Amino acid sequence: MIYAPTRPVNVLLPDCQQPMTPMVARAGLGLFGLIVLFSLLAVLIGALTASCGKPIAFLSMREGNWEIYAMDPRVAIVHNLTHSETDDYFPAWSRDGTRLAFRSARDGNEDIYVMSSDGRRLWRLTNHLGRDLDPAWSPDGTRIAFVSYRIGAGEIFVMDSLCGTPLESCGSNLRQITQNSSEDLEPDWSPDGTQIIFSTYRNGNSEIYVMDVSCVRWLEDCERSALRLTHHPAQDRFPAWSPDGRQIAFVSNRTGNDEIFLMDEQGNNVRQLTFTVSSDWHPTWSEDGREILFQSYRDGNAEVYVMNADGAHLRRVTHTRTSEWYPIWWP
Repeated sequence: MIYAPTRPVNVLLPDCQQPMTPMVARAGLGLFGLIVLFSLLAVLIGALTASCGKPIAFLSMREGNWEIYAMDPRVAIVHNLTHSETDDYFPAWSRDGTRLAFRSARDGNEDIYVMSSDGRRLWRLTNHLGRDLDPAWSPDGTRIAFVSYRIGAGEIFVMDSLCGTPLESCGSNLRQITQNSSEDLEPDWSPDGTQIIFSTYRNGNSEIYVMDVSCVRWLEDCERSALRLTHHPAQDRFPAWSPDGRQIAFVSNRTGNDEIFLMDEQGNNVRQLTFTVSSDWHPTWSEDGREILFQSYRDGNAEVYVMNADGAHLRRVTHTRTSEWYPIWWP
């Protein structure tokens, strides 16, 4: 168990994160002006709360290497949660918001770790020479699906998320659920915890599949349950299930560059949400299913954006000179 201090970084960012206090301090208004200003700010804060949603976590190089940060867009306070000399990737919040899983090579090889939501407590869940990445929490918070290269190509495994005493019990009950010679990546659980959606190269290009996870006792049953959802010569990746389980957001370059699309849970009714000449990646849903958070290169470097679930009302969330990747909402 490792303890690491959190260092808040107060940043001045427009749109979702513009702090209110400095604005008042610079205004130099009289009493009546301040009353009017605070009234306007109250309305604005309410609008920002509705449009920017809950706090988010994301990757950033703002301090020199890839670290995991947490930010509340309503108050513009950014916390570095990991403080590691190596790169940390793929943050995934537990459904109760108390823990964050991620991939790190801080102990030599790339493994899955879990930390408390404030970054102060840390547990190592995997310890293998093969790369482990892409952690995803089950809805009940008891299991984590992840990708591992421990047997060659990337395959999806499931393990327990809870750590007991001794700490060697972390990551117990390991089960492999995919088996083929290609790459299986980017798992995401269905809201009811019975299925896992993932991207795979088993058809030559990247397609999106779904499989039943009640089969974890028998690997062959898992593979037989795999159902292909996308059928396109382009690359379809980063699937993300909506909170009600009725829609799946994903990334595809079928129109020339990486854009965000929606389809229903059967793989039908595909529709494009973003339209840019750059790349949009890694969509994640808000808890109420009304908004989608994602990263985009549309303004030069990778930044975090949010839009309504129908693609309307696009807003930029982060504004830095470095890159911000893999945003996720606090549950």
